[in-house]
Amino acid sequence: MNYSVKNVKSWQGTDGVGTECTLYRDGKKVARCLDEGCGVEMHFYWADYKEPRVDITVTISDYDAPQDENGKRPEKQHTYKGTPEEKLLAEFANAQQEEAYGMTLRKDGGWIVSDLCDAYDRAKQERKIAKKLKTHTGFVVMEKGEEVTYTLNRPYSPVIAAQLKTKYGDSLVKILNEELAETA
Repeated sequence: MNYSVKNVKSWQGTDGVGTECTLYRDGKKVARCLDEGCGVEMHFYWADYKEPRVDITVTISDYDAPQDENGKRPEKQHTYKGTPEEKLLAEFANAQQEEAYGMTLRKDGGWIVSDLCDAYDRAKQERKIAKKLKTHTGFVVMEKGEEVTYTLNRPYSPVIAAQLKTKYGDSLVKILNEELAETA
């Protein structure tokens, strides 16, 4: 199964970033997703909402149970009703897990969609930067313990790179044009 998102829109909510997108599985639209950015779970508006409901069983950490000698919590099964597409996403997500806080954290559909939206936004930003770096020189400098990105309104050249290295010395973290050339 291959999940992807399109039509991603993001905004600053009252408790984090809000996101809206369209979710696709293997190129087929399966849901519209909405995270309002107010601290509640992501809402899914399933394309197959008229289909009969099916049982969905996922594994979750038993937060009420004590930790074992290794500091981990036992897991338990949780079953609920949902659409066939919801079941596919839940099973896909629940198979992915991370160890943290003394328990196995299994991903859910909202976590998967959030990761996909983050990757979509990063790729969009990278395309925007790559376009700008065709006519500008971009570089990153360490200032007061933080990385700060700057651009020069001149195309990159080895001469400009040498001038930046001379001017900023050890505080020059990287020249984005050189990094972009390495990944191309």
